[in-house]
Amino acid sequence: MPTTTLPVSGLSGAALYFLDPELGPYRIGANGLGDTYATSKEAAGSMTLKADALKAKVLAHIARCLDGATDDEIQIALGMSGDTERPRRWELLRTHQIRQSHREDGSVRRRYTRAGRLAVVWEVCR
Repeated sequence: MPTTTLPVSGLSGAALYFLDPELGPYRIGANGLGDTYATSKEAAGSMTLKADALKAKVLAHIARCLDGATDDEIQIALGMSGDTERPRRWELLRTHQIRQSHREDGSVRRRYTRAGRLAVVWEVCR
């Protein structure tokens, strides 16, 4: 699909603003540093493969934990940052591959994190 140049007022500096039907607006600066749009699109494409592999690792770890796992426990076990692990866990939750673990009384199970805060325990949907 073709891109469309957007008129932009009130901004200083020479830059081109475009609207991509799939990705939305983006800016190409006048500093000659290159096409940030193409770089972003390439990075997003490469992350898709990585995200799938990371998501599989998160799911496999939760499945191995007979007592479930918190985000903090997953991050420690897999050596992932929270910014990497949480989106993968969210994707697993959204696709009904994992769920919150509950006690017999129906309350959500929680355990303490390294920071001393209570966190939800996640388990694989069986």
